[in-house]
Amino acid sequence: MGKIILQEFDVDELRDAIVSEVVAQLTSAIQRASGATPTRIANREQMAQLLGWSIAKLDRRTAEGALVTILDDGRRSYLIEESIEKLTAATPAAEEKARQRQAAKRAAKSTK
Repeated sequence: MGKIILQEFDVDELRDAIVSEVVAQLTSAIQRASGATPTRIANREQMAQLLGWSIAKLDRRTAEGALVTILDDGRRSYLIEESIEKLTAATPAAEEKARQRQAAKRAAKSTK
């Protein structure tokens, strides 16, 4: 095996490079072991179909910021898993808003 001679090196830079490489390798191994999938991307039509929404609703919810998208050179793509996670996180608030809306409707009906 050959000898490695280190001259004029910064110990902190060497340590940082080693740590970065170890973290990258561990992250990759953990993702493989956990069965993590790479980011899946959908176009507008695919995302609307996946969610069971019309294109109009998808456009409206996109404008509201409800979905995670990337815009490259005027072309919008949807990050599927991230968008579903964002919608899932917002579900409790949406459920409460729907309950309040229904209660208001029932109250308006009962006063007629």
